[in-house]
Amino acid sequence: MLRNRLLLALSALVLLLLGVGSAGLVLFRGASQEFDTRVQRAADLNNAEKKLRVITSTLNSRYLAPMGFPYSGRSPERKTFDDLAKDMRAAVAKMQRADNGGRVDETVRHLSDACDEYLKTYENFFANHPTTQTDRANVLQDISRLSQKITEHSAIAGILYEEQLDATTSNLKARSVGNVLFIFCLMALGVVIAVMIYFHLVRAIVDPVVSLSHSIQEVKRGNFELTLPEPPTNNELSALIPAFNEMAAELRQRRRESDDSLLRTNLQNRAIFTAIPKPMFVLKEDGMIDQLNPAAEILLARLGVNARLPSVLQPLFEDCVRKRKNFMPDDIREAALFRIGDEEYYYLPRIFRFSAENGEIGWWAVVLMDVTRFRWLDEMKSNLLATVSHEIKTPLTGIRMVLHLLLEGRTGDLAPLQQKMVISARDDCERLLVTLKRLLDLVRVENGASQLQMRPFQFAETLERARELFASTAAERRIDLVLECEAGLPLIEGDTVRLDEVVQNLISNALKHGPDGQPVILRLTKRHDGRFLRLAVIDHGPGVPHEVRGRIFDKFYRVPGQKVEGVGLGLSIAREIVLAHGGRIGLASADGPTEFHVDLPVTQGIAQA
Repeated sequence: MLRNRLLLALSALVLLLLGVGSAGLVLFRGASQEFDTRVQRAADLNNAEKKLRVITSTLNSRYLAPMGFPYSGRSPERKTFDDLAKDMRAAVAKMQRADNGGRVDETVRHLSDACDEYLKTYENFFANHPTTQTDRANVLQDISRLSQKITEHSAIAGILYEEQLDATTSNLKARSVGNVLFIFCLMALGVVIAVMIYFHLVRAIVDPVVSLSHSIQEVKRGNFELTLPEPPTNNELSALIPAFNEMAAELRQRRRESDDSLLRTNLQNRAIFTAIPKPMFVLKEDGMIDQLNPAAEILLARLGVNARLPSVLQPLFEDCVRKRKNFMPDDIREAALFRIGDEEYYYLPRIFRFSAENGEIGWWAVVLMDVTRFRWLDEMKSNLLATVSHEIKTPLTGIRMVLHLLLEGRTGDLAPLQQKMVISARDDCERLLVTLKRLLDLVRVENGASQLQMRPFQFAETLERARELFASTAAERRIDLVLECEAGLPLIEGDTVRLDEVVQNLISNALKHGPDGQPVILRLTKRHDGRFLRLAVIDHGPGVPHEVRGRIFDKFYRVPGQKVEGVGLGLSIAREIVLAHGGRIGLASADGPTEFHVDLPVTQGIAQA
């Protein structure tokens, strides 16, 4: 029933709109076409009368100008006259076909007679060309008189055409006002019908829908106990009211089920959250704490902090939020120090973001790993290495001096066997001293005791020094040290002594493991992002097996089956030095020649060398 009413009301509106629109289109289209036709006709007639004056001017300038001079004995050419005479007759014919009536047709008739007489005069001029000065003056006078006559009649015709155009415009304006009035009446009738339809629809549809809307607002407030009365009339809304009552009953049931499910989920989450032994904070994007587990509550209570992230972690958390980047460190040296009373505790923070399935709402989790014991063990290990290395180095230096004195013969000549044994002991002593030196360097780098002497310099100079240092060693094995440097490289800022040690370590490894006769390439380029310089040390040795590539930078690790001597500290020390400079070191994963690469940050604000 409501559907039929809406269909009838909308059909009436559509028909009314179509009628008004069609009437308006017909009226305006007719008026527009008539206006365009009359304007085009007036323009053509104006062009025709102007063309007559142009033709007379052209003919007069072409043939009358020589008439003022004595006869030269040459007859004028006639082709120009024939072409222009044809155009003149066509223009006159167009004006005659217009049939405007009254003064316009009379003026056109006089203009046509003048043009015929004008052309006949020129015909006589060509047929009997005047040779005497008197005849030429008479012809000149006749043609000038007729030209003036044509000009006068043409001007009168142009004025009359313009008057006709003005009258046509005024007539069309009057008709346009009548058309607008007619369309306005149709629109007023449409407004009246639309108002009648509106009140009918309000009474039949809107009032019941408003009543239903108030009921829905009550349901939104949680009043699922609401029940609507049955409507008095039989229409589509009659089926809507029972459906709404059924929906309210279903919502009551669903809310009870959701409350039970939500309670179980909260209990489960709370149990899991409580079972985590490490302090865990769940924070909103603005840094406000949303949830804490018992371990975090205990930690905050011991720190004397109330419902906020400890201050030592706040800058790190804000940096993660600003960069939208997780912080998941594995190095215990990045642990944060917490002072609780007279004791020190180290917690390794792990900060990561998680969100709902739609990704619109997100939280941040901060988990604190207690690494106090590991930190203590690491420091004890480093101190033990430093102490043992220092304590062994002192007596070993004395042994080394004694061996050198024996070899120099200060205590007497040695037998060949004795000399061989002393040389072997001296070499072992030298290797042990080198190992102790590397251990001490590693401890100093790990503990931060190695103070880097930073200054801007050209990294290519370090490569040149290293190539000169290993030139003799490479020449013995017929190995070329090839240096490839990209042009226009910027400066880097670093400790030249420490970076020399890194480069020399990589070149030494390449010479040890590379085959004789194959070059070792030192390639220095700028990275695509422009923030790093990359040094690639490439040799053609057997390479590093894939299964051990992840461990070659570990301390004291050596690839199984190697015949080259070493203790496995060189790459580890090089890694610590590069990291201290804010750089990166790694091994290329592609098959082929072995390539170790070092990325060092470019100095900002310093011009290129």
